[in-house]
Amino acid sequence: MPSFWKGSSSRRKRIITVAVFLLLWQVATGVGLLTHLSQQDANSINQEIDQERTAASVENIFGHNLILCLATFVPIGGPIFGFFSSYSSGVVLVAFSMSPKAQGLTPLLFLLAYFLIPVYWLENISMSIGLAESVWLIRRTMQGYGKRELRNAAVLIAIVTLILLVSAITEIALINAASG
Repeated sequence: MPSFWKGSSSRRKRIITVAVFLLLWQVATGVGLLTHLSQQDANSINQEIDQERTAASVENIFGHNLILCLATFVPIGGPIFGFFSSYSSGVVLVAFSMSPKAQGLTPLLFLLAYFLIPVYWLENISMSIGLAESVWLIRRTMQGYGKRELRNAAVLIAIVTLILLVSAITEIALINAASG
């Protein structure tokens, strides 16, 4: 175990764990960017996204993201689900880049553009908190502190719920501003 880890407070360890998962989340999205899609698959994905966009509301976006985020809190299965979700986001960016609206933009450019949108960071930090907590739940349960860690998990779930609500409100504001 590195010395910086042993000498760190529990709070610092948790922040480091979230940061590591945030980085891994970006890597999983990047792997999704490398996925080859047929034009037919890209069209199908874009059609689904367009249908979701027409039904976009704070409630729909918030509910969807909250369910995804809550799944990441589940020990063992949460990280598997979470990284698949992140990978899928990369695949969606590939599909976007293949649409006529993309005007030749690459998936990497779409990802870089998302880096500029606060919603991207709010959602990814929330997911990373869930992923990190799933690991902490396992670790603390193995140490005999499972009940105490469940309290931490409840607090973190409340925090990400608020973050995701702010994210959904922001996303709807951006969608409304973009559509005129």
